[in-house]
Amino acid sequence: MTHPFVKMNGAGNDFIVINAMERPFAPTSEQARALADRETGPAGGCDQLIVIEPSQTGDAFMRVWNADGGVVETCGNALRCVGWLLTLAGGRDRVVIDTLGGPTTAARAGELRVAVDMGPPRLAWDQIPLAEEMDTRGIELQVGPVDAPVLHTPGAVSMGNPHVVFFIDHVPDDAFTRATGSLIEHHPLFPEGVNVASPMWRPGTAFD
Repeated sequence: MTHPFVKMNGAGNDFIVINAMERPFAPTSEQARALADRETGPAGGCDQLIVIEPSQTGDAFMRVWNADGGVVETCGNALRCVGWLLTLAGGRDRVVIDTLGGPTTAARAGELRVAVDMGPPRLAWDQIPLAEEMDTRGIELQVGPVDAPVLHTPGAVSMGNPHVVFFIDHVPDDAFTRATGSLIEHHPLFPEGVNVASPMWRPGTAFD
């Protein structure tokens, strides 16, 4: 790779971040997959490839490739990493980062901490999007046997890219998490793919 890069981590997601502000960098899907590859990619590969480009309306434009080579609209953890780089480079506390999902404000929130405002969540089925209309507070999806699913009835939301959220009452091991994520992320219900989250929830806990 002819462009220099930095390896960054945001809340467990790792990224290869490339500065293309002055020299364009537009990898093919195959090249993005090669950079993200955990065995042969630089610095041990990554979850996502991030390219910082010039913007006509913001301080920079952030373009995102998933490890499978597909382009996605945005990523909250990547925005925090890019926000930190831009505020550090410009000596500023706040920057605007354009993405395919729209503009986002990133602001310094302490040493090595950045907060991002990604706007209101998108909750309608066709905003996420889903392949068919349904109540996104509990979509018709389960993992495991029909009569005893391991996970079921998650919520769905988009913050510029699709997410599905299962509330669970135990801590899953890494193998279960990887297998479940791989099974769901390309499910036909999600025409643009989906990110999978499983926050801990204890029965009897209320959500406001």
